Amino acid sequence: MKRIVRLFSAFLAVLLLPAALSLPVYAAEGSMTLTTSIPCTVTLSIGDHGAVTTGGLTYTGDASFKADPDTVLTYTITPDSGCKISSVLYNGENVTESVSGGVYTAPALTGNALLTVVFAPPPHVHTWDSGVIVKQASGGEPGQIKYTCTGCGEARYVPIPPRLSPQTGDKSHAALWAGLMCLAVTGIAALIISGRKRKAR
Repeated sequence: MKRIVRLFSAFLAVLLLPAALSLPVYAAEGSMTLTTSIPCTVTLSIGDHGAVTTGGLTYTGDASFKADPDTVLTYTITPDSGCKISSVLYNGENVTESVSGGVYTAPALTGNALLTVVFAPPPHVHTWDSGVIVKQASGGEPGQIKYTCTGCGEARYVPIPPRLSPQTGDKSHAALWAGLMCLAVTGIAALIISGRKRKAR
């Protein structure tokens, strides 16, 4: 009796194992052959400034999905405005020249795959802000203005010409101003005297 139970259990195990593993069962001349299809993992490494569309889905950055073996995938590569495709690698091989009109068709999958896309950004054009004074010009010394690019953050510094006129409380040019005042008073006095002499005549 125990032998019959063991045989029956073994028979059930053989019949139910494929169903439990979701594997199709094929019978060939009295023998049982199990076949299975393991999905492949497709990994996408997409650089900045663009996107890749395949299977009706659009991907950016790093992503992955599953596909059955022997699947032929077509990738539509779309750069952002002003950008362009720099390079396309499939499983480490440069396939950039195989991209036509922004479309690359990969070989049928035989295992896991990796697609790497690099985009070239648009040429950079500096747009500078209105500037910030980082050093005031004083005492005959030049100052400095800092301008920052609003696109990339690059900074440039422009000198401010030194002040030539004396500031309040600045006595470094007192003698010069005193001399100028004397000359001005002398000139005015000379004009007044000259005018009186002409009237006297």
